[in-house]
Amino acid sequence: MTAPTVSRQEDRSGSGSGSGSGSGVGRLLAMHLRVAEVLLRLVQLHVLWLGWALRGGVVLGVFPATAAVAAIARADARGRSGEGWRELRREFAGHWRAQFRHANALGWILAAAGAVVLVEERVMRAAGDGGLGVFVAGVLWMLGAAVIAIGVLVWPLAAHFEARPLAVIRGAVVLMLGRPLAALAPLGTAAALAAAYYLVPGLIPAFGLAAPVWLVTTMLLRTGALPAPSDPD
Repeated sequence: MTAPTVSRQEDRSGSGSGSGSGSGVGRLLAMHLRVAEVLLRLVQLHVLWLGWALRGGVVLGVFPATAAVAAIARADARGRSGEGWRELRREFAGHWRAQFRHANALGWILAAAGAVVLVEERVMRAAGDGGLGVFVAGVLWMLGAAVIAIGVLVWPLAAHFEARPLAVIRGAVVLMLGRPLAALAPLGTAAALAAAYYLVPGLIPAFGLAAPVWLVTTMLLRTGALPAPSDPD
């Protein structure tokens, strides 16, 4: 009389383990699908970034295209961006046009600051004034690193807040100084991606600048470094 009981217990345990295995496979499949969706999104954004950067003659198109990527990433993090290619293209174009003047002002301010630091560093290196020259060159290297870090953080901030370019730059500085750990994670991600681009140059034509901008914006929103209001705009 005990055999059927044992059999039923084995059946229940077998079905339980099968259910657990099935749920594990389901989670793994869902994770792979999510990764594939993200990779497809990054490729799509890179294609749009290239197209709209060229539309602005590169010089006037790069920064609005970068701002548009950040705006799309913000919408993705809040579940509001278009799912299809046509919707995504229409949304990207709208952000590009809306951010054209603001993004160019922001981008060229940072480009000018970086150029000044680079020229000063080259001048000090050529002068070679001993210990003082080394010290000043070190300071300039730190300033250059700060400009790069600000350049990484300003696009998510510009997409999230309506503020003048100098206010956005100031916000990036405040974020780095006030919440260094929150700023360090996205900056580290951008640095790791830059290293991957250096080691595997074939990634550049696939993902380009869209990948770091999308990832940094998403991380800042998901970690709470940038407040994400619940109501849609």
